Amino acid sequence: LREKNYYVAASNFNKAMKLDSTDVDLIYYTAYSTAETWRRDEAIDLYAKAEQLLQPDSLLVYKISYGKAEAYLKSGRHKDAEACYLKAIRYGAKDISGIIYCRLGYCYRLAGMFEKSLQAYEKYMKHWGDEDNSTRKFVLNEIEYVKEELFMKEGAK
Repeated sequence: LREKNYYVAASNFNKAMKLDSTDVDLIYYTAYSTAETWRRDEAIDLYAKAEQLLQPDSLLVYKISYGKAEAYLKSGRHKDAEACYLKAIRYGAKDISGIIYCRLGYCYRLAGMFEKSLQAYEKYMKHWGDEDNSTRKFVLNEIEYVKEELFMKEGAK
């Protein structure tokens, strides 16, 4: 996975799953690498399997929900992605990084839910906006875009 050779990783993880298909970490990494090989529906099924086997571990629920949200988002299934991002936020609590609000805002924007998108982006800026990085720049551009869309939407009424 470190080398981002997801096809090899997915193949190796699938072989390992034939030996032990109840290891939640193994299922998570199989799902993650599978999602990166464009087999997103298969990855979503694996994330669901991991959830079913999961013992209550907040960090693992967060990771699985976030990964599943990313797979849904990349599949264009915005409503499903939204639900998983919100679940990840619930379980991430204090350990949550701002990137999830960036991704949630992007998910909302792609779904045409501009008000919710703006709220998520503003939450990112409120808590993580002082970090000077590419995510902050992306969010600032997205806020500008979303505000323009909202303005155009209001003008069309």
